[in-house]
Amino acid sequence: MRKPLFLALASISPILAGAQSPDLDVRRDFVLSGQWAYGLMPPEQVSTANASEASWSSDGKFLLYSKENMPKPDDLLQGLAGHFNDVTPPDGQLLIWNASKHKSDVFLRVPAEKGRIMFSGWLPGTASVMAIVDFNAINVNGVDMPAHQQVLMYSQTTQNLKIVADFDASRYVSPNISPAKPMAILRVTAIERRNDDSDRTAFLILNSAGKVSAPIEKPSSRADLEWTLQGDPLLVKFSPPKKQGGRIQQEFFTVDIRTLKSQAIPSPVKTWAAPKPTEIMTGIDSTFVTLNEVKVPAGTITLISMREKAAYAIVAIDGKVPILSPQLDNVAYFEKGTLMVRPILRISKDAYDAAMLMAKKMEAMNNAKQAGLGLIMLANDMDDVLTGNDPGWRDRVGPYMKDSDALNGFVYTYNGGSMLNINEPANTMIGYVPGPGGKAVTYADGHVKWIKD
Repeated sequence: MRKPLFLALASISPILAGAQSPDLDVRRDFVLSGQWAYGLMPPEQVSTANASEASWSSDGKFLLYSKENMPKPDDLLQGLAGHFNDVTPPDGQLLIWNASKHKSDVFLRVPAEKGRIMFSGWLPGTASVMAIVDFNAINVNGVDMPAHQQVLMYSQTTQNLKIVADFDASRYVSPNISPAKPMAILRVTAIERRNDDSDRTAFLILNSAGKVSAPIEKPSSRADLEWTLQGDPLLVKFSPPKKQGGRIQQEFFTVDIRTLKSQAIPSPVKTWAAPKPTEIMTGIDSTFVTLNEVKVPAGTITLISMREKAAYAIVAIDGKVPILSPQLDNVAYFEKGTLMVRPILRISKDAYDAAMLMAKKMEAMNNAKQAGLGLIMLANDMDDVLTGNDPGWRDRVGPYMKDSDALNGFVYTYNGGSMLNINEPANTMIGYVPGPGGKAVTYADGHVKWIKD
């Protein structure tokens, strides 16, 4: 059921004072796209410095990100001096920010001396995270632990972290998560080349329960992995061109994830591609600024309408890597290594239009108020004489204004004279600012009243 307009307006009451609020302005922070408008609420800091690589869960309730601990002061000095070998590497962490609780929790810590977090990502449609950690060869309590690579699975629902696969240093694991289904393919590659030049790569399936399959049957050592439009694994076999200068031949094979068998498809299929946004998207205008003779990257992040021309709202002036949530209700970004989130409020076009009218009305009321106060303060310095409305009146009032731009649009109607001769200051109009459907009228006692046309 659609909300009545008055309820929609009540839900956005904080933005209706847009012209008077430096933190939120419906004209600056909202973007119209078709029948909906999307508004950027004030930003929230999710993490301290050194955060990176954030991604939203499919339902947009959780934000996964990695973070390194802050370096010690001595390490900072060593790094600035160029002594990088003397710098202690930072410890790595994986955290999940809960959008409803506005709280982050660490679920994985890897000390620098033990290893490094290489990858993390959500399995689509779940609250489960897959991570890969490279562990160094170390000695623990007199026992030599060889270098190895672990595949981990963390459930945000049960808050349980478990090891689902462990590979020795002779193999390298790279993940490929399905774009639409709760599974991932582990590409396991033997590092050392074999004498017979046989296939060194195997594909294993990791499901949402944390189970890792046996290797998928491959039609050829030249086969590679892609995804179908539905998010199912697809093997593509590459063959040399039949004649010199010809194209590389491709054959497609579907994979039965239960039997791990591959089957040829008689005709090519469309592979998965990221869907194009239909309502809003993020953009970034990357630039460089020079500070102390050093070029520093800076970028303006915008929220862009996909239905209106040249319609956008500014997310951040100096930001990087915007990540829009799947439900379009939050946008995350990085600002000087700090992870920030701005909630997005969606309102109907009717509510947006009403809020825009209200903001213009409030701006007119505010400018009329400021102009009236400036005129009265000028009169106080001129023995209570209001200045005349000759062409130079703006120059005389300007120094008494906090913002002289507030005089733009103000129509000064009073001919001037002593304020002592005004019998009813509260009923004597001295000027007005026109607005939508009416005008903001300024009276000789300084108060302002909205009068409809």
